[in-house]
Formats: sequence, structure tokens, C-alpha cells
Amino acid sequence: MLEEKKQKRLKLFSKIVSIISSIGKIGCIIGVAGLTIAMLVVPFVTSNIKVSNNVLKVFGEEIKYERTDEKIKLTYKDETHDITGKTEVFALNNVLDYLEDNNLNKVTLTAEIVFAGAFATLVIVFFMLNNLKKIAKNINRNETPFTIDNIDYLRKIGYYLIVLLILPFVISLIIQVILGVDYKISFNFSGLTIIFIAFILSYVFEYGSKLQEKSDLKIYD
Repeated sequence: MLEEKKQKRLKLFSKIVSIISSIGKIGCIIGVAGLTIAMLVVPFVTSNIKVSNNVLKVFGEEIKYERTDEKIKLTYKDETHDITGKTEVFALNNVLDYLEDNNLNKVTLTAEIVFAGAFATLVIVFFMLNNLKKIAKNINRNETPFTIDNIDYLRKIGYYLIVLLILPFVISLIIQVILGVDYKISFNFSGLTIIFIAFILSYVFEYGSKLQEKSDLKIYD
């Protein structure tokens, strides 16, 4: 009776994971579509941007700005907004430098590289969620989660996580080499921990699979 309850809980949990994975995949598809449109629109938008005397003109609309290394103050139609995040201030200051130098090509290229990185990230996350959904389906379909397929799916998730961990550094390197911008990325230790957990789980599942095989052989013998 206890084992039956555990099986029901496990299958219920697997259904929830499957639903969440499906929703996540839809979100990734929408995100990829949005980024594709953004990448196509960026050149048109940047060609309609002008900067002079601390005034940013976008499609004829004026945005006044005051900037320091710690903060950027934006004023639009008497409404003021302060940008204080370290990463946001750094990125926006670089963009404003390009605009003030009338270097729209750099602005366009920087935006395209960042969008391309986000695009690649969403594609990888989509495949991760796809493997997670397959694991959930297998658990719901079988009496045990310790199957060869689930081991393979977990390892694939681990490999995808490695790519996600490396990707920001690749984007940073591209921006530095092509644009000459000092764009630094801090190492994500939490991401490394998740990678270790994914691979450890795959080995736990592999061990569980072997134990399951031995148990089944004893039953049949």
C-alpha cells in the first residue's frame, strides 16, 4: 500500500513537471520569435536615433539624460527615471558613447550580438526542457524512474548546462574582440553546482537502473 502511494505521488509529480516543461517550451518559442523580430528591427531603430547635447532623439521623441559612472538619469516628458544597476549603467554608458561618436554600426552590432546570445540561450533551454519532459513522461509511463533513457536525458541536460555556463563568456569575448569594449562577465558558481547535480543524478539513475536489473533477474529466476 505504501509503495503504491509512493508510485502515485511520483507519477503526479512527473505530470506536474511535464506540464511546467511544456509551458516553458512555449515560452522559449515565443521568446525566440520575439528575438528574431528584434534582430530584424534593430538596424531600422538605430538608424532613427540621434544624439546631441545630452539629448537622445528616437523617432523624433526627445529623451534628456545626465550620466555618471554610478547612475544615469533619464527625463522624458517631465518624467524622470534613474538607472542605478551596475551592469545596466555600464551597458547604457557604452551605448551612449557610441551614439555620441555617431557610431551607429557599433550600437547595431552590439545589440545584434546580445540578441543572438539570448536567442542561443533560449534554444538551449528549449532542448533542456524537452529532455526534462521526456524524463517526466518516462517516469509516468514506467514503474521505475531508473531507465537507460532517463540516464541519457539527464546527461544531455548536464551538457546543455555546460554550454549555458560557457555562452556568456563567448559573447563577452566576441564583443571585446570585435567592438573593443571591456565587457566582463562574472563566473556563475550556482550554474556550476547545478551541472554537478545533473551529472550526479545521471550516475545515481545509472546505479539505480543496474540495481533494478538485478532485482528483476532475481524475481524471474
